[in-house]
Amino acid sequence: MLRTQLLNDKKAEKILADAANVKDIAAAKKIAGAVVDSVNHVSFGAPAFIRSVGSSEPIVSALASKTAQGKFAGPVKGNSGVYMLQGLCFC
Repeated sequence: MLRTQLLNDKKAEKILADAANVKDIAAAKKIAGAVVDSVNHVSFGAPAFIRSVGSSEPIVSALASKTAQGKFAGPVKGNSGVYMLQGLCFC
């Protein structure tokens, strides 16, 4: 279990380094292995569920709460991946 966590941390470090200069989702799509997905029903009472990784991610809800509508945020390491957000709509 520790080995798996260490490998995931190293992968996240590499992705964070590769994405350090990314300023929008269009640029993020160009990162090798990137998956673009929409997250609906982000609630501040429960972690956002990310379908593409099959995991709940508290960091996505936290990042969404502090990001202005239409702005880009990230990259940030979550439990199951590295996330970037843009185009949030608080409707």
